[in-house]
Amino acid sequence: MKKIYFLLVFFLLIFLPFIARADVTTDYNKQYNLLQQQILDIKTQYYGYIAGLQNSGNSLQAVQGEETKALNDANTLIAKIQIQEQQLALNYQNQVNTQLDVLQQKVDQAQATLVTFNNNCASNNGYVGADHNCYCNDGYQWDDSKTVCITYNQSCQNKYGINSYGDKNYCHCSNGFAFNSGNTACIEKKTTSGGVITCDPGYTWNTKAEECVKNTIVIKYAIPKNNINVRISPSSSSKIMDLAKKNYKYEVIDLSNNNWVKVKFSNKIGWLSKSLVTIK
Repeated sequence: MKKIYFLLVFFLLIFLPFIARADVTTDYNKQYNLLQQQILDIKTQYYGYIAGLQNSGNSLQAVQGEETKALNDANTLIAKIQIQEQQLALNYQNQVNTQLDVLQQKVDQAQATLVTFNNNCASNNGYVGADHNCYCNDGYQWDDSKTVCITYNQSCQNKYGINSYGDKNYCHCSNGFAFNSGNTACIEKKTTSGGVITCDPGYTWNTKAEECVKNTIVIKYAIPKNNINVRISPSSSSKIMDLAKKNYKYEVIDLSNNNWVKVKFSNKIGWLSKSLVTIK
């Protein structure tokens, strides 16, 4: 579309005078030729009339008088036709000027469109190429709509989420994240040595199996007084650091121990017996 506008401006600037005169010139020439033919007819009639007078046998004085009168009549008719020619020429020039004005407006509109396009391209992290199309600057690429230049990171994050980044050729997941099984998002997880994708410790798949989310636990038993012990290490003989309340959610830090779960508790790290909690 931008190239079309450029070619339109170029075409109009070069051929504008010819375009403006084309139609009106044809009509002008036709009318002008008709007037010239009328003048030729008057002169033919005049010379024929004079020849008839000279062969009429009338007196020289009478013939000269008639010749003078015929010449005056002919000149009067020719003068009227010449006035019509002048008016015709004036009308012709006015029509040409009117068409020139209309075409000039089109040129101005096309040039304004090009200027707007160039300005929009420049303000959109782009530049106008030799073929008069807009291209993204280095470090940018078109978005999916092909209307806005965005950074490589923005392009990747539009596709795979905020935990991604990219370069000119590829998108990558940020540290601690990887593509999900459908390669549609960067999620917080890792790949085991066996090639099976699992969530990092303290995380589990959400209900749609699209991303890893932090685990939480709920105390399901009350020992004693509706509380259970939070210990400083995964052992029933370790020191008790606090009491966890029943039905209160705590953030899971690690589930790798078979009998104990590591939790975040009052901005501290502690351990709860797995037999006393429900993991969600």
